[in-house]
Amino acid sequence: MTQICKLYLYHSEHTRALAHFNRHLHRFSSLSRGWGIGEETFEFWSWVARQYRALGEMIEAGLSAGLTLPVNIKADLNLNEAPPPLDIPGVEKVGLNPAVSLQHPGFYYYAAASCTQQRYERFLAMAEHEVRSTLSLATHT
Repeated sequence: MTQICKLYLYHSEHTRALAHFNRHLHRFSSLSRGWGIGEETFEFWSWVARQYRALGEMIEAGLSAGLTLPVNIKADLNLNEAPPPLDIPGVEKVGLNPAVSLQHPGFYYYAAASCTQQRYERFLAMAEHEVRSTLSLATHT
């Protein structure tokens, strides 16, 4: 995943890099369900957190090497007036949808932290289930 995304970022193909990343997450999610490591397990969320962290680190490294992030421009919903021009040299202009627009690395670090929180909650639920199973076995013997 990182090699292909990095290649797209080198060529300023922000949308393609993010699309590849999203396809990678979706494909792994589909495969992991078949392996018994679905969204209800803490292993799944650990993997997703690592992927988001890796993307954030890649973008952060790219920014220090001169990568420019696209600017999200809010569309003017008043059809009688044209939206004001936004001319910033060297900045790509894209639509409003942040799901298809590369974000600041902090966004991906935050997503990784959210996945880590999910991982922790799944781990606690699994540990509690194991304790209950052990206690019920101990009381029945």
